[in-house]
Amino acid sequence: MLKLKLINMRKQIHILSVFIICSSILIGCTSNKNDDLNYKISINESLGAILKDSSRVSPEKMADIIYNNNTQFRLIDIRNPNDYIKGHVPGAINIPGHDILNPQYKKYLNQDDVINILYCHSAMKATEAWFLLFQLGYKNNLYFHGGYHYIKENILDAYKVNSSMGYDEKEKYDYNAIMKSLGAKSSGTSSSISAPALNAPITKKKKAVQGGC
Repeated sequence: MLKLKLINMRKQIHILSVFIICSSILIGCTSNKNDDLNYKISINESLGAILKDSSRVSPEKMADIIYNNNTQFRLIDIRNPNDYIKGHVPGAINIPGHDILNPQYKKYLNQDDVINILYCHSAMKATEAWFLLFQLGYKNNLYFHGGYHYIKENILDAYKVNSSMGYDEKEKYDYNAIMKSLGAKSSGTSSSISAPALNAPITKKKKAVQGGC
């Protein structure tokens, strides 16, 4: 049992090391453009955040947020603009991951008004972006434990919400079972955003907003 815990701890430390290296490279490459990019969180705090895993959004929570139109949260698609235009979660805005440190996006990524949920092609990419923002001290950011294709195929398509096909990913969750357990119903309406990055989300007429999960 102790051996297993040590192995898991080593894996988590390895992942943290990779995140730190990646974020250091990215910050180093952009530091000349923006002198405000400095680490605000210590290594110990960062490790604690990874181990605590409180910033991860589960499939159940994501499904509940989408179908209850919970305005406490804002979805941020960090894929490239071309993939975003092909299809995205209704209401999500696009902030490309490669440009996430651009000063024009700071007002969206470091604020007190809503809680952002980052998603990408995979959970790893979303986690890397979240970790970078966390290291910089940006507030109110979470990441989805999955990828766009998971949401598209198992939540949006299953309940007839418009969105184009994303990249192939191996299915990890039974979203049909998740939605049944939540008692969610399809609204029969569709909504999609074809505008450029940072277009304001479309407000949909749905049932009353419920609280966070």
